[in-house]
Amino acid sequence: MGLQHTYRPSKFSEVIGNEATTSTIINKLAEGDPPHAILLHGPSGCGKTTIGRIIASELGCNIKSNDYNELDIAQLTGVDTAREIRQNMSFLPFDPNSKCRVWMLDEFHMASKNFQNAMLKAFEDTPKHVYFILCTTDPQKIIRTVQTRCQKYQVDSLNDKQMLKLIDWVLKGEEFNVSKEVKEEIIEASEGCPREALVILDQIIDLEPDKMIDAIQQTEANREVKELCRLMLKEADWNQLRKVLKGLKGVEPERARQAVIHYMQAVSLNSPGQAGRCALIFDCFRETVHYNGMPGINFAVYNTTL
Repeated sequence: MGLQHTYRPSKFSEVIGNEATTSTIINKLAEGDPPHAILLHGPSGCGKTTIGRIIASELGCNIKSNDYNELDIAQLTGVDTAREIRQNMSFLPFDPNSKCRVWMLDEFHMASKNFQNAMLKAFEDTPKHVYFILCTTDPQKIIRTVQTRCQKYQVDSLNDKQMLKLIDWVLKGEEFNVSKEVKEEIIEASEGCPREALVILDQIIDLEPDKMIDAIQQTEANREVKELCRLMLKEADWNQLRKVLKGLKGVEPERARQAVIHYMQAVSLNSPGQAGRCALIFDCFRETVHYNGMPGINFAVYNTTL
């Protein structure tokens, strides 16, 4: 099991950062009449799902039972899913240790408008034993009528001091240590994302000390390639794209080209609506860059803007 799973907080006292948000949620839950629809929004990997699971536990739901349902809405966007949720929410908790049933709807910004509209009644007239927790990185894509039915909480990235606290806590638990330079490199590469920091730490923890920095920089380069892919899919302009290209230090050009192709393949299979854009990007990266290196990558990226 990866470090990001081993050291995932299971209660609010273990959460590092976002003190204002967690304090507000704790106080709201203590009032005895918690909201039945909660919207957690913030950058990817900053702890929305983790906080959502803690909320579910605090509400009295056994998250290891069938009373807790965690759905990836990016994969389940249809009206049929909404209909199934509405039908099942009428049932009381199955587990004798559960006081309620919880639906965690992750990546909710990926839900179709039809799905969101189909869930309006569920969010408004929720049974006393049912709670919904919505997680999103892009709340602007959630229709206003859904947003107004939710209690909204922002979950932010961690600052450098909080990231260092997290890394030191995990290293202590693993009875391991790394240099100050390695810690600083992890913090820079993860950009305030605790999940990314622990993934990187997990990848380097067994390496020789003199190889750790190079491994972190390679991981950072892979992250930049993914960001480049996301921007190309969004049809970003050249000014946005060239800033990411400048950050592709240490990336082997042909490996970057292959990474783009595989990324587009995955998106086209999982998000059919973007298949056309993926095909266009694939066509720009069709030719190998063994001979022209990074300039070949630069001009392939530029061609996606034409």
